[in-house]
Amino acid sequence: MTTPTKQVTLILPWVVSVNHCHRPSGSGFGRRIVTDEVKIYRQIVLAEVIQARARGAFPRPTRIGVMALASCPNRNRHDLDNLWKVLLDSCTQAGLWDDDSQIDDLHIRRGAVHPKGRIILRVKEWVAPLEEVI
Repeated sequence: MTTPTKQVTLILPWVVSVNHCHRPSGSGFGRRIVTDEVKIYRQIVLAEVIQARARGAFPRPTRIGVMALASCPNRNRHDLDNLWKVLLDSCTQAGLWDDDSQIDDLHIRRGAVHPKGRIILRVKEWVAPLEEVI
């Protein structure tokens, strides 16, 4: 088991599902374009990351753990695994970490329904304990 050392917590709006993140380009060549919804979400995540850095959030570590508490906007069925792609890619683009290949520990949990939906994202720097080093 790894030991967390430094962490940052972000409260983000409900994330666009991976099912709605691309649209056809219309060129007929099978190209897909990122939707405006995703572009707006990326800007929101960037603003939150900038604020977190201003509060002294940890610098980009090499290995990280990510935990998300997903509070759905309603009682409809939501596939939590469809949230990861847009959420993690938005955090990467915002510079919260260099690349999502740094993530060694990844968890998502469903929270209580929240009127507009939200994601509480906790990112921790991870240090390998002795038994993982040996």
